[in-house]
Amino acid sequence: MPAITHMDHQIGRLISALVEEQIMDNTVILFVSDHGEMLGDHLMFQKAKPFQGSIHVPLFISGPERYIGKRGTVRTDLAELRDVMPTLLELAGAPIPETVDGTSLLHPLDREYLHGDTRWVKIPCAYPDKEDKYIWYSQTGRELYFNLRDDPHETKNALDENPERVAELRALLINALKNREEQYTDGHAPCLWAKRPDRIAEHRGVMKQLQFLIKPAAGFCNMRCHYCFYRDEQQNRSTSEDCMMTLQTAETLIRRCFEELDQGGFVSFAFQGGEPTLAGLDFFLFFTQTVRKYNQKCVTVQYAIQTNGLAVAEEWAKFFREENFLVGISLDGTPDVHDALRPDVSGDGTWTRVMQMIKLLEQYHIECNLLCVVTKRLAKKAERVYKSMKATGVRYLQFIPCLDPLGAQRGIENYSLSPELYAQFLCALFDAWYRDWKTGVYVSVRLFEDYIQLLMGAPTGTCSTTGACGSYMVVEGSGAVYPCDFYCLDEYKLGTIQNDSLQSLLLGEKMRIFIKDGRNVPAECQQCRWVNLCHGGCKRDRNTADKAQRSYYCKALQKFFAYAEPRMREMARAVQMYR
Repeated sequence: MPAITHMDHQIGRLISALVEEQIMDNTVILFVSDHGEMLGDHLMFQKAKPFQGSIHVPLFISGPERYIGKRGTVRTDLAELRDVMPTLLELAGAPIPETVDGTSLLHPLDREYLHGDTRWVKIPCAYPDKEDKYIWYSQTGRELYFNLRDDPHETKNALDENPERVAELRALLINALKNREEQYTDGHAPCLWAKRPDRIAEHRGVMKQLQFLIKPAAGFCNMRCHYCFYRDEQQNRSTSEDCMMTLQTAETLIRRCFEELDQGGFVSFAFQGGEPTLAGLDFFLFFTQTVRKYNQKCVTVQYAIQTNGLAVAEEWAKFFREENFLVGISLDGTPDVHDALRPDVSGDGTWTRVMQMIKLLEQYHIECNLLCVVTKRLAKKAERVYKSMKATGVRYLQFIPCLDPLGAQRGIENYSLSPELYAQFLCALFDAWYRDWKTGVYVSVRLFEDYIQLLMGAPTGTCSTTGACGSYMVVEGSGAVYPCDFYCLDEYKLGTIQNDSLQSLLLGEKMRIFIKDGRNVPAECQQCRWVNLCHGGCKRDRNTADKAQRSYYCKALQKFFAYAEPRMREMARAVQMYR
């Protein structure tokens, strides 16, 4: 509602100005958005989904009838954003170049179907006479078909009910994809992307997308968290490489990125630590300005930061808002546990200060999520943790089990999380989350959402649930590069930003071995009922005391899956096995 009110206000300002300037009767306004928003439909949020909430965006044209025709006319033609340019050109009396793909909306459209795609989803949708949609997931091969006339909310995958129509739409998709460099089809059938590692390597070779986890302040931090795994990693390296990132190193990273990325690619810059804000606001201002300087290929840029929040003041909030940062906030569940395990350098609790920062970010309408480390004390009161974190007003929650020190026996630290306690926590947390869902209150819990997506045969967004390592590169303050935040250790060092190309770092032998090792699921796991949900778990959790090298939390996950599976399948059915 605040966003709608804000838009109404801004539109009102525009119209008032047009009236005051006495040009309203000679003005045409076209109102549209580049995407919709799922808003919880089908258990999803945000955009880039192939469902109606994301792609079926209203388009309004308002102006004098001599320009646009009869007012109040409602048309159901299949329109797209590429139609905006020729429409405005015709209204302005300008010629429409032959190279323009769209069609002016001032005339009826005879478009039979429209093809579009998101990152891994290809869609030919046919509307006017058929009113249906076919979706193909290039990673998994999954197909969906919806009869939108009878099922406008896409509640039933009718793939098997109309094979002739599905074949027709599949042929349209094959024709649309047949000349793509990614080789999605051989001209006769869609080719499953995820089953072709040679194509993945080839695709990566042309550098379509890059994801970086950057540590601009290295291990420097204004907290003294008892379970800090990064401090432990530094102590296990021959040299700590504990230095702030210089502007020169940052510029080298940015320059290499945009030199090597393909035209129209994608890059994600996520900042972590230590505490990344200790690098200073001037560093981040330089970073974003330098990105704009080098981004000459229309690359989509995404920013995120994981912060403890202690150094975030109003100037930071303004910056996050202006640069559209996603802000992750570390908050350990309840005030007593948070203050005990996440004190500042003086040993004082930090919960109250973090909460003040959350309120500040809320005032600036900054997208946030909360990251909670599950420890022994926290695991015993899952429902209280869930309610406490909901009370912050943030609706995107992540929970990760704490790590014991490298090489140490698991479970002996005062904060250590045992498999038994982790199972207890997951089951109780799921109960609270499920109850909310049943009553129409939806809170995003990333781990549970991932498991539900896996039950639907769809890809997930985190490496720990996909069983795949190597999705990003860690860049230390010194410029050293590692394959994973949990493996910033000497033997895994890939190279440096100063001396190596990004492509050589991504496709080099060390990264290849790291990825291959991460995909090696223990033989015992292959026979497990839950292997398609667990995928062997995170590589960092492999239990060296177990001959089979299964996850330390194997028993916890088995217990949780057996406990929650019926209800997770219920939720999956409710969204009709989407995504």
